[in-house]
Amino acid sequence: MSEIPECRMVRQGLLPMRVSRFIGIWVVAGVLITDGRAGSPSEKINRIVDFQGDGVTITSNFEGGRLNAVTSNGQGSFTALVAPEVRPMSNDQAWYAFKISSQSKRRVTVALTYTDGKSHLFAPRLSHDRRTWALLPETSISKASDGRGVVLRLDVGPEPLWVSAQELFTETDFNEWIDGLAKKPFITTAQIGESTQGRPIRKLEITEAPADAPLVVVLGRQHPPEVTGTLGLKSFIETLAGDSVLAQSFRKQYRVLVMPLANPDGVNAGHWRFNVNGVDINRDWGSFEQKEDIVLRDEILRARTAAKDQMPFFIDYHSTRKDVFYPRPAVTSRKPDSDLEEPDRFMRKWLARVKELTPGKPVPLEVSPATRDKKLNASTWMRDLGAASVTHEFAHDTDREVIRKAGEADAVALMELLPRESASRLGD
Repeated sequence: MSEIPECRMVRQGLLPMRVSRFIGIWVVAGVLITDGRAGSPSEKINRIVDFQGDGVTITSNFEGGRLNAVTSNGQGSFTALVAPEVRPMSNDQAWYAFKISSQSKRRVTVALTYTDGKSHLFAPRLSHDRRTWALLPETSISKASDGRGVVLRLDVGPEPLWVSAQELFTETDFNEWIDGLAKKPFITTAQIGESTQGRPIRKLEITEAPADAPLVVVLGRQHPPEVTGTLGLKSFIETLAGDSVLAQSFRKQYRVLVMPLANPDGVNAGHWRFNVNGVDINRDWGSFEQKEDIVLRDEILRARTAAKDQMPFFIDYHSTRKDVFYPRPAVTSRKPDSDLEEPDRFMRKWLARVKELTPGKPVPLEVSPATRDKKLNASTWMRDLGAASVTHEFAHDTDREVIRKAGEADAVALMELLPRESASRLGD
């Protein structure tokens, strides 16, 4: 039987997954059969599950949703398959998100099983309104027999329950946040380009300074599951946009360019790491083969030109298994890339001040994976353009209030220290 044209277009990344529908052999008992036929070097795996059975509805057909198959074992027991967007997948951020409801109130079990030798990583978070989230109690989670998956015990009813690896913060949420901030008179927003699937890539500009004032650049969500990085970025930006005397003074001296959602396709599709082409866009800085990175690069270079090449600071927010800073070494450093090179002078001061502002919270510094692998990422590329550059990563399970305070500290340290520095001396 020949492949349905719409299926082929989705598999090739030509149609957004969010509007896809499959018929015929592609749906069995209400379960989407994942597409496992994309060619080498990577096998692309699509996902949308719309399951109805035993009086229970389970779906991943929403922004950020990810399940690859669901089967009923009877008596309120279900098994859900979670697979990455491509195979092989080296990253272990096994993202899942689904919505479940039942015709009547009852307790059900959902076993999460992972392909490709991956294991359960994210503690499940629950929400009835998609706004307020709480961790599923550990007493409602047990290890699966394979030692890699888990079994969730969920109390469900007619009101839908979202179950997700992290809080959902997808394209719609970013747009609401951006539009809310843009109501402030000193904040503007614009679309700077489109993603591979045609979604808008948006920017914020925060300033009360002249058009040629020095530029601070902030980037986020290159990797879809990294929600805690987004929470840190939000706190950082909201502090810069606040009403404090410090923030008002800073905005009169600097322009802040923010691109908070670099990979909207991957975020909306519930990807573990990549864009819809199966590429880590934070390893494309240099070759610039992906549409998303080209859009980001062009906007940064445009803004840098307007600032007369004054671009003293860059921060990129991410998430990983621990809280960590990856400061980029000074351009003049002669130490081997495999060593923890000394950050430039301003970065050393900034990190020290961040530590003072977050007493009791470690500020660990490490060599970034990109540096170890000798690959160019956004922070290295920006360093090479003269910016003091750092990646701030938060653990997936870091307390959300700790993240908020850390993002605030990042911003306060920057606003205190940067005006004292001569832009021409940054990087000495």
